[in-house]
Amino acid sequence: MKMKSLTNQVKNSEGKNQFSNIDYPVKEMYNSYLELHTIKAVANKFNLHEKTVARVFKANNLKTKGRGYATQKVFKNPFINKDKSEIDYWVGFIAGDGYLHPTKKQIQIGSNDLEIIENFKNFIGEGVSITKVERITAIHYVATFSHKGAYNYLYYRGLTTKKSKTLMFTQPINWNILRGLFDADGSFSQERFKITTGSYNLAKQLADFCREKNIKFSAKYKATNSTTIDFYFLGGKPTIKLIYNNFYNNTNLYLNRKEEQIRRYLQ
Repeated sequence: MKMKSLTNQVKNSEGKNQFSNIDYPVKEMYNSYLELHTIKAVANKFNLHEKTVARVFKANNLKTKGRGYATQKVFKNPFINKDKSEIDYWVGFIAGDGYLHPTKKQIQIGSNDLEIIENFKNFIGEGVSITKVERITAIHYVATFSHKGAYNYLYYRGLTTKKSKTLMFTQPINWNILRGLFDADGSFSQERFKITTGSYNLAKQLADFCREKNIKFSAKYKATNSTTIDFYFLGGKPTIKLIYNNFYNNTNLYLNRKEEQIRRYLQ
């Protein structure tokens, strides 16, 4: 879909341009709307007023679902009476790439890997809504459900609506939480594991984890974004073997393409 430039496109009731010299990231905003489902969530993410987001969409003839949109509801709390390693993995994944809606008690994850979405649905059970979003570079999948108990469970584990900047787990990070974070927000390249975060508190917790496991690390703000931290696990092949064994030896819950990438490196 071709997006119009917003300069000189939207005017207020007096005919004055409200977006003069402002170039909004329309594609990114609308992709976020397709994932998050509410204009309020998009406004929070891009630090804009809700009316501004609505006008941007209207100026570009982008459809929204309106106030009648409803999330499917799960009847049993999926974080109760489950294997702790599985629970911790999803806590880590949601912390890295999920969204919590405080009013609807809605929990959502998104991924280009359908395998992750299917695993998430199997963990949650009946009542998960899955949406397929066609992006410019890839097909993106979004899984959403609503459950007050599940929302509260995650909230008290340190996951909040604005967790991207404030995330701090209320328990020490373990290997299962770290594997979930890695599958959501991590990468492996140049013989290093990396997790990217906007939370200084999370970076401190990752540092504490590394000190406990005698893993060398470095953390630095991105050169292009002074609010985003790249956290690296250092130490070469010994560290990579240590992480690989603790990530994958006793579970089948992980993103296969990342496991395969690391396994090929170690062979």
